[in-house]
Amino acid sequence: DWKVLSKMPPSCAKCASSGHGRHKLFQCVCCGESYHSFCVNAKPLTDADEECWRCEDCNLCRVCHRGHDEDHLLLCDCGAAYHTYCLKPPLKSVPTGDWRCPKCVKCERCQTTKPGRAGWRVNYRFCDEC
Repeated sequence: DWKVLSKMPPSCAKCASSGHGRHKLFQCVCCGESYHSFCVNAKPLTDADEECWRCEDCNLCRVCHRGHDEDHLLLCDCGAAYHTYCLKPPLKSVPTGDWRCPKCVKCERCQTTKPGRAGWRVNYRFCDEC
């Protein structure tokens, strides 16, 4: 019955334990599942990180549709994820600072959303013309 279930404490989607109040659970902003940070090998989260955290199942690369290799998985503010090597052109390393996905990126100089013939340059910061 829903009334009974709604009174139960939330439990971790990985280990099914509530932690009995000793271990904090945090929720994926996409699917709403709760997890202990140690169950998903997550780094300690700040309050800001918790507000936008996504579980492994929801952080899938838009190109290869896999969530592996998180060290190379870039997350855009729109929620899209891409591996550095799945982008066209691929990025050689994870960029520092803000990063925008191909659908959200704008040239920092001319504000165009079109990359031009040679594609985006300098970690997707500038169009071919700039």
